Amino acid sequence: MYKITPLTKVSMGVFVKTTILSLFIICSFTNFNAAHANGLKKIAILPFELHSKKDITNIKYGIGSMLASRLSWADHTLITDQTIVINALKQNIKLPKEKFLSAMAKATGSDFILTGSITEFSNAFSIDAMVYNTKDNTSQPFFAQVSKIEKIIPEVNLLAAKINKEIFNRTTAQYEEFTEEQSYAKQRQKQQRMDPEKMITPRYGADRGEDRPWWQVWQYF
Repeated sequence: MYKITPLTKVSMGVFVKTTILSLFIICSFTNFNAAHANGLKKIAILPFELHSKKDITNIKYGIGSMLASRLSWADHTLITDQTIVINALKQNIKLPKEKFLSAMAKATGSDFILTGSITEFSNAFSIDAMVYNTKDNTSQPFFAQVSKIEKIIPEVNLLAAKINKEIFNRTTAQYEEFTEEQSYAKQRQKQQRMDPEKMITPRYGADRGEDRPWWQVWQYF
C-alpha cells in the first residue's frame, strides 16, 4: 500500500494552497473582465481626508456610503469593493502624487478613482472632490462650500448628482432639482433687476435635508 510521507504531505499542502490562490485570482480576473465586457465602469471611492478641529469621523463614513449608493448604476457603473480599495491604499499610500492614482487604478482594476477631502476654515467647510479617468489620464474636480456642519451630507448628495451627470451622463432627480433651482434663482434675479417689488416668492431656500441631524446619515439612503 502506498504510504504518504511527511514530505508528500507538505507538498500536497502547498499544492492545495497554490491551487486555491490560483482559482481566486482567476475568478477575480473573470469577474473584472465580465464587468468590462458588459460595458460596466468600475469606480473606486477612496476615503475622504478630513482637516477639521471638530470630530467629524461619522461624516467620513457616511460620505463613503452615500457616494457608493448614489454612483452605483445598474448595467452602467459598479463600485469597487471597499476591502480591495483599502488593501490597495496600504500598498500605494507612499507613492508620489503623480503615480498614486494610476497605481490605485491598476491595483483595484477600476476605470475611475474618486478622491476627496473636507476642510474646515473660519467656521465653514470646503468639500473638494476629484474623479480620475484611467482611460485618458484626466481628472475632473468638483467643489462645494457650506457654512454649517449640518449641510455637509446634503451637499455631498448634490455633489454625487453632479458627478453622475458630468462623468456618466446620468440625470438623476437630485440633479433635476438642482438645475430647476438654479433656473428659478436666475429668474428671480432677472425679475428683481426689472422690478424688485414683484420678486418671485422663493420656493427652494436652503432645504436639501438640512433640517435633519448631520449624524443621522442613514436618512439620506
